[in-house]
Amino acid sequence: MSVNLKRRPTYRSKVIFHFFFLSIFYSSIAAQTLEDNCVRINFENNQNSNSTDEYFEQILNKLGISFELANGSFPKVAQIGEPTEAFFSAFGIDAPEDPGIIGDYFLTDDGVIDGVEYSPLLINFTNPLDTVAGIILDLDSDEEFEIFATNDNGDELFYQKIIAGEEMTGDGVATPWGFNLEGCQGSVTTLRFEGSRSSGDFGLGMDNFIFCFSGTDLLQDLNVEVTNILCQDNPGAIEIMSDNNEDLNFSIDGGENFTTEALFENLSVGTYDIIVSDGNACSGILNAEVMAIGPTVIEEIIVTHTSCGLDNGSFEVIATQDQGVIYFLENDAFAFQNVNTFDNLEPGLYRVTVIGPTGCSAAGEVFINPSEELFINEAEISDDACQQMVGSIQVNSTGGTGELLYSLGAGDFQNSSIFDSLSMGEYFLTIQDEAFCTRFDTVQIDDTPSVTIKDIQTTETLCDLPTGTISFAADGGTGNLNFLLDGNQMNDDPFFESLDAGEYVITAFDEFGCSMDSIAVIATPVCPIFIPNIFTPVNESNDKFQLYTNPMQEVTIMSYEIFDRWGARIFASSNFSIYDENNWWNGNDAGYKYSSGVYVYRIEVEYFDGSQEIFFGDITLAR
Repeated sequence: MSVNLKRRPTYRSKVIFHFFFLSIFYSSIAAQTLEDNCVRINFENNQNSNSTDEYFEQILNKLGISFELANGSFPKVAQIGEPTEAFFSAFGIDAPEDPGIIGDYFLTDDGVIDGVEYSPLLINFTNPLDTVAGIILDLDSDEEFEIFATNDNGDELFYQKIIAGEEMTGDGVATPWGFNLEGCQGSVTTLRFEGSRSSGDFGLGMDNFIFCFSGTDLLQDLNVEVTNILCQDNPGAIEIMSDNNEDLNFSIDGGENFTTEALFENLSVGTYDIIVSDGNACSGILNAEVMAIGPTVIEEIIVTHTSCGLDNGSFEVIATQDQGVIYFLENDAFAFQNVNTFDNLEPGLYRVTVIGPTGCSAAGEVFINPSEELFINEAEISDDACQQMVGSIQVNSTGGTGELLYSLGAGDFQNSSIFDSLSMGEYFLTIQDEAFCTRFDTVQIDDTPSVTIKDIQTTETLCDLPTGTISFAADGGTGNLNFLLDGNQMNDDPFFESLDAGEYVITAFDEFGCSMDSIAVIATPVCPIFIPNIFTPVNESNDKFQLYTNPMQEVTIMSYEIFDRWGARIFASSNFSIYDENNWWNGNDAGYKYSSGVYVYRIEVEYFDGSQEIFFGDITLAR
């Protein structure tokens, strides 16, 4: 069973609930009793009342405990068997797996199984309590059940969530729940129970409630006496002293074993939690610490070995006490001191002794390793080329202790002595050995001159003929420069000819492969328009007055007008493509055939680049 607890740190002692009360539930035969400051309710005598409401009013008047639903109504007392009021199980209607646990009667909500959740059950207490327990019936499928305990201020003191499928849940199973607050001090005034499932119908079944009002602090009359360890010769002990004659049980191993003996002996240095419990299952925890008097134990010696071939070793002694202690090296009988560090030591074996104010002593051995001087030699440098970050540094060194680490600038240390993908600049180099001997150097990486392209010039093509050219100037780089057009046409001169109109990528590169790209554009020219001076409607190849141009060039006829010799407009059309066959004059208009003769035209065109042009002239119609 998964249990999530939340408790307010209000009391002095930490209390552990052992579900001691569940054994009382299962053996209880009284409907409701009051003994040992605990109330037990199992609903077996509810039939003595005229109604369920009257029964709960009797409990309130007699015990100061009220049962109600969050919607303001009273809950119901259900009986095993028909009619169905709480749940269905494989053992029958409203029947648990073991009927002997609950008797014939138990508590439910409104007695109707309908919906995935129910109105929460509330139990209120006139007198605050400290210990609560009970059982839930038939928690199965995907059902969840939550328990909230609050004080008179509405503060949450305890929370428990039980999910179907966990230990001690299932069809018809009686699932225990409960808690015991710290110090057994009564503070709970309200319990709230909520249950739900994702589908189907949720039915509530609860029984065997126990509510305890001990109102005592188990630890208030107890004192702890500790016998500390002296010079590791006498083991420690803890004794619990009581001012009253109450029978108590004690555990020093986390509750695994309990004893009535209040004395624990043969203890080592450490902090101990001692669980104290009484016959009412109220319990608390006492804390006690057994210490070692005097620095009888050297806990740790922190060693710093020599580095860079120097006599600069050191170590620090961490003992169980750090005041009034004398430290000395047996290598030097006169090296007594009251500080726990020894510096500027040469390599070798040392034996250190610590003496405390009580005369207790301890000793330990330290070995300080030798080291070797570390040198940085001249580095091997490869310069960058055309700002492509291809420079590199290979560090050369001698000496040092163990493996070396290398760092460039503010970068992390690495095992390799080679740094690549570097650009031009000055670099700060650091090397370090296993003894943390560190050396520094400065290294300069240069760069080759970059390649540049400038003064790009182009000439247009003649209409659709490949007569365009690109010329430019280039300098920089290393060695001779060569040139590429669109990555495939190479030339050793910065000039390319016999080109169509369009956009081109020109590349200049040197002997190291350093390069620069640039864009050159050869403009698309406006091709001339051909205007005929005669047409014959009866000739299929020349049956209309039509303009012609390069078929790769788009031209829009903005205005197309024909006039007779007296200046009257006899035909007009506009806004059509030069390649449109349907808008040209064929010598007719509205069914009228014009006679052979000379006519005048006015034509306005717009080219693909947005430029416009107007043409005037004569056209001869021959029939």
